[in-house]
Formats: sequence, structure tokens, C-alpha cells
Amino acid sequence: MLDKNVTPEFGLKNLSPEPAAYAPPGLSIQGFGYIGSPSWIPNGAIDINRQFVEQLTYDRGRHSIKTGADIRLLRYNDLGYAIQNGTYSFANQYTGNAMADFLLGIPQSAYAHRSGGKGFSFKTTNGEYSFFLQDDIKLTRKITVNTGLRYELAQWPQEDNNEFAVWDFEKGRVDFAGKDIPRRIAPSDRNNWGPRLGLAYAPFKKTVIRAGAAVMYGNFRQWEVALFHFSPPFVYENLDFNDFPTPRFTMGTLWPAPEPIDRIDFRGVTVNYQSPDKVLPTMYHWTLGIQHEVLPNLLFEIAYAGNRSVRQPNRWDANPARQDADLAHATPTQSRRPYQNVGFVSGNTSRAWSNYNALNLRLERRYTSGLSVLGVYTWSKAMAIRPYDNWTVMDINNIRLNYGPVNDFTHNAVISYVYDLPFGAGKRFLGDMHGIADRIIGGWQVNGITSFRSGAALSLTSPVSNNRGNRAGNRPDRIADGNLPESQRTVERWFDISAFRDPVLGAYGNSGEGIIRGPGLANWDLSIFKNFRIREGKTFQFRWEMFNAFNNVNLMNPSTYNGDLRFGSISGALTAREMQAGLKLLF
Repeated sequence: MLDKNVTPEFGLKNLSPEPAAYAPPGLSIQGFGYIGSPSWIPNGAIDINRQFVEQLTYDRGRHSIKTGADIRLLRYNDLGYAIQNGTYSFANQYTGNAMADFLLGIPQSAYAHRSGGKGFSFKTTNGEYSFFLQDDIKLTRKITVNTGLRYELAQWPQEDNNEFAVWDFEKGRVDFAGKDIPRRIAPSDRNNWGPRLGLAYAPFKKTVIRAGAAVMYGNFRQWEVALFHFSPPFVYENLDFNDFPTPRFTMGTLWPAPEPIDRIDFRGVTVNYQSPDKVLPTMYHWTLGIQHEVLPNLLFEIAYAGNRSVRQPNRWDANPARQDADLAHATPTQSRRPYQNVGFVSGNTSRAWSNYNALNLRLERRYTSGLSVLGVYTWSKAMAIRPYDNWTVMDINNIRLNYGPVNDFTHNAVISYVYDLPFGAGKRFLGDMHGIADRIIGGWQVNGITSFRSGAALSLTSPVSNNRGNRAGNRPDRIADGNLPESQRTVERWFDISAFRDPVLGAYGNSGEGIIRGPGLANWDLSIFKNFRIREGKTFQFRWEMFNAFNNVNLMNPSTYNGDLRFGSISGALTAREMQAGLKLLF
């Protein structure tokens, strides 16, 4: 933070005068990266949650019946989660050079939050209620069945001072909570029944087969709630995309002073719309696994796990501008919107989904003779709707444009191990040693975690405006695969940038989600412990810990922004080897 307000020095006006927000604006200049302050400052919240949990168990014959409740009364105090100085994006669409556009103060887009008078903070309360009934049935000595049913009810939060506002398309204005619409904005979703079913079958003495399936429900996310406080007249969320080829605004003409609610031009501020189909997220889970004791203290397990999530939250432009038919003579964005009395309308709905499938292998040597080892390998595929800005999909009528690998690491292996060295009193070697010699030679332990992981699925972005007046961003056009053989990958050329080109202005690029794979990871974290037994029940421990012990170079992901001079190249690596030593008293 700074000791004075510097936003006027950038030609900006009518932004936050609060000292807590004294910082430069955020500037994204194509080819030069991002400079300035973080987007969300100041930032913080105080949560006060009360939880009541009770469970009752009744055993009779083959049945073990459990029932219970989990009641949570939640209070959220947001202290000012906002972009008070604004973020500004400069491309090369006016002068042919992004830096020149910046020096002239002509942004491609501008985004800022401005207070309507009471500040940015807000306070909400709501309740989450869960009740369950479960019966574990021991059918035979070899078969156990688990059945259950859970009910979930999550209230939409209400704001203490009713500072929620929702856009009404029919009325052409905002509706206020507690006045035009209910305080909670949306009715509670009361149809959330989650059945559970599990099976354990031991066909042989050392083999167990397990299977299970369940339906689960999520809850509302805080950003969904904040949307409806970040509406005029409480907070003015200004998102503006400049016209092309003639700019409509500059840094010097941003931002007009906030108007009273009865004089607001809704074409210049963001309003929020709650879709009638808004419900709680639903997750379907299923598993099937076989565990076998290969040798005494050596277990092997193979399992399949899958899940599918539906009714996930997402945002979209509920007042989307149509694509300009004549890009040579572009028309203003607002003139192409279906509702002319309002600009960007951020719609909140439940149309996103995801799915996950994985094969898991697990080998465990239980602690014996001073050694324990656990190795886990996962081969998986994770697919989901991933909006450009984590919220807004490009086209609500073709949501699959945002569907692809998300947080997807195809191969992931982790091995952990603990080994008590077999030296010293009572050990295999030098077991009769005592006194000072045993204190030096005995009590040593080696521990480690070794990880191997394939590269992440990466999505590409483009500086070319979609010219739709929304925050969905854009992607380049893909004209070839783009992925290089492993033998051809270098830090300067991780993927083939010639396989991508700028889309036509006003059109969405055809590059999909997660089409490029980033670098993998290989890492060893090791530690050496020396235990000094002081007396019964007390041990003094010396610890030497090494992270990335062999100093392996694990590359960061390449630049995926095709407006960046570093597009397709890697400019850094993850943390090099770190070591630390410590002392610990165990009692």
C-alpha cells in the first residue's frame, strides 16, 4: 500500500478515496504482462459459525442403525472484497502496439468497483440443515451392506440491511430484497435427498471386495451471494469494453460519478440476474475396489472411482450482444444487445457440470522390521466446464465451448516411506550397544515422500476482443494440434505457437479447453531424524528436512496468452532445494 492516492495520476477519477485502497491500478499490457496492485484490495472477512451435531446409534441383531443431524447457523461478514482501483487491459487494436495504446490511455477494457455510499462490506446469515439415517447390515460373516439416506437443506443467505438487488428484465430496473422480492432472493431448494449404498464382500480370507454409490449436495458459494450486493445503488460494478475502431472512452474519461438509483443509466453499470433454475449442486459418486493381502503385512488394492457433478454454478451474459455482421464498419456493442435499456447483465445459474474417472492402485507395507511404505498411483481423467474468468461462460447456448480437461493430471504417483535404521540397542545390528555409543549410533530414522506427476491441461487465451461486451474473454483459433513430441520440447518452445492464430475480431476462437499439456513433476522430499530418549515417555528429536532434496528442475507452465511475447515459452521453475533443521520435544 502507498501513503497517498495515486489513481488520479493515471487520469482516473471517482474511485475509492479510502487509505486502505491506496495502490496503483492494475494494468495488463499485451506483451508486457501485468503490473500494478492485486485486483482485490483490501480483502478480508470474519466468519461466525455455530454448529450443532448429534448422533444416535442403536444396535440390534445384524443391524447397526445410526441417525443424526448437523445444523449450521452461518454468519459472514465481508470487509471489502472489491476491485477499488480498477483493472485495465491494453491490446494493440488502436495503434497496432499495446504499449502505445497504454501511453495514449486507450484501454481495450476497464473494470472497477465503486461504492454507492455505505462502503463495500456486507453481512449475511443463513442456515444449513442436514439429517441422516443409516443402517449397517451384517448379512453373513462375509457380506456387509450399508444403506443410508441424507437430507440437505441450505437457505439462500439474507443480508442484514437488505442490501441485495436483482435485475428484472420485465420491469427494466432492479428489484430490492425485502421490498420487491423476498429477503433471501431465491426460495430454498427443498428436494435434496441423498441415498447411499455400500457393500463389502470377503470371498476369501485375505480378499475383500468393496463397492459404493452416493448422491451428495453442495451449497451456495460466497461469490454467488456477493453478486447481488455488488449491484447499484450499493456497489457500482463498472465493466466497459471499448468500441472499435473508434474508442468511446479513455483513462481520462473514466469513471463518471455514481448516480442516484432513480437516475442511473443501466447501460454503463453491471447488474445481476438470478436465473429461476438456480438450485444446489448435485454430485453422484461411485466406487468399486478389490483389496488383497499378498504377503503378511503387504496389501495390494485396485479400485475404480468415478463421479459426476451437475447443476454446478456458473455465470453468463444474460444480455449478450450479437456478433457484428460487418466488422469493417463495426457498430457499438450496446446497439447489438437484445435489451437496449441495460448493458452487461451477469446471470447466475446452475448449468455447469463435471465428471471424473480414475483407476487407483495402492500398495502398502505395514510397519514391520522398522520399515513402512505406501505407494499410490492414479490414472485419471477430469473434465468440467471452466469459464474464462472462473465464472463466465462464453456462450450460454453453447456451453460446451468451455468444456474440457480441468485440474486434470493423467498420471499421478506418490510413494511415502519411513525407515528406522537397524543400528543400536535392540536393533538388528549392534543390538547390544549401550551408553554414549548407542546415543550416537542408534535412534536414526529416514523418511520421505516421492512424487511423480504428468503435466496439467492448459487452455490458451487471446487478446482479441470477442466484441460482445462481456467478460468471457476469447481464445485463439487452432489450425493444428500444437503439442510437440517430448523430444522437441524446450523452455523456449514448449508447444508449437504456429498452430494458433488470432480469431476474427468479434468471433470466439475455436481452441478448446485443456488442449496443451504442461511440464510434469518429479520431486523427492526427504528427512533424517535422530531421536534421543531422555526418560520414560520423553524423547528429544533432531530433524533435518530437505524439500526437493535432489534439486530437480521442475518447470513452471508456459505462457498460454498469445498476446504475450513469451507465448509458448517457459520463464521459470518451481522452488529449488530447500533445507531446514529443527529440534522437537516429544512427551
